[in-house]
Amino acid sequence: MSKGEWLIGRKANDELVVEPVPIKARDGDELDADIEYGIFGEFSNHFSIDSEGKIRVRVQPSPPHATFFVYARERENRDKNTTAIVSLSLEKSIRFEHDSYSLKITPTMPLHTVLLTVKAFSSQGSAVRYSLGNVNAVVSVGETTGQLTFAGLPKVKAGILQYELLATNRVETTKAKLTVVVESESGLCARMEFEKPEYHLQLGSFPVIGTINVRGQQKPIYRLMNMNKYFLVDNDGVVRLQPETRPPCGTCELVVLATREDGATSVAKITIKNPTFAVSSSSMLTVMIFVTLALICALLLVFVFRKVHYVWRNQKRTNICWMNNVNDTGITITGTMPGGTSRHYVVNADKEKTFEATKSPAPKRNAGAHLVPVTVTTQDGAPTVYF
Repeated sequence: MSKGEWLIGRKANDELVVEPVPIKARDGDELDADIEYGIFGEFSNHFSIDSEGKIRVRVQPSPPHATFFVYARERENRDKNTTAIVSLSLEKSIRFEHDSYSLKITPTMPLHTVLLTVKAFSSQGSAVRYSLGNVNAVVSVGETTGQLTFAGLPKVKAGILQYELLATNRVETTKAKLTVVVESESGLCARMEFEKPEYHLQLGSFPVIGTINVRGQQKPIYRLMNMNKYFLVDNDGVVRLQPETRPPCGTCELVVLATREDGATSVAKITIKNPTFAVSSSSMLTVMIFVTLALICALLLVFVFRKVHYVWRNQKRTNICWMNNVNDTGITITGTMPGGTSRHYVVNADKEKTFEATKSPAPKRNAGAHLVPVTVTTQDGAPTVYF
């Protein structure tokens, strides 16, 4: 392991594989000193590393992505050390559409009847191959189609059978649980059904989530077939949350089996919405982009409003100014000055200016108009006469 080396880790069939080479440090001075490994950095508390440099998940659930440092040093001389950077991607490249599937078969069912179609998704876009973990199953799965068909009941009695569905993209393999309920000939006459084939519930602030029931007077025994770590179903059909647990799913799908003493069975699916599930990083990014766009729009609106307000005030100030254009003289003659000896007109009190009009001989007229002398007096200077 060289100083500052960048390594990439991925999860393959529940094992952490580091590429291009496994983590391995050697004594540089070839004294065969004992070497110890350690990790530090973001999310490093979710992982551990042993004396051989193998990284394992220590705390579940593990983060989908993590980048941290791995150091190697001599046990007796810690000054001799080296560090590498490890980037882990723990998300599987292939997954089933659902974690569990269930179906029901009867002895009188024709062979090769299509019962269900399963589907797995590969992030690499490669072809997916399906298989069953048990070759002697009462059902078979199409290798490329994912169709589950009835394969017959050679030596199987009525009851519940559990199988493992497998899907691979030649890089990784994923699994899903398959529950098969086999009805006997006598059980066909004593059928039992849930009130609903599928229940939709939602987690709230209380442990009790909801109830399920079967039709009829006889009370069955309920059995939860998956996610028993987070949920439970009691004998009264009440679906509860296990104490001090938090389901790691936004939409949890449960399979419940009901059985009676006369051998009748029925299966129901429960879909539970979990609104408290943490928002994914992509959702957070979408929210941040939306907030950023909203702030930009708000700033643009403020800028436009201030610009319009500035132009409006300048326009208003121009309209009340005496000189509307460069050819105006500042005074517009609208009529002759009334007679009298002397009159004072206060034009602008805040600037302490007074216009004084005095009687003077009749001026010369020119084309029906004449000039009137106006005297402007200020308190700090001599009067000025305008014509």
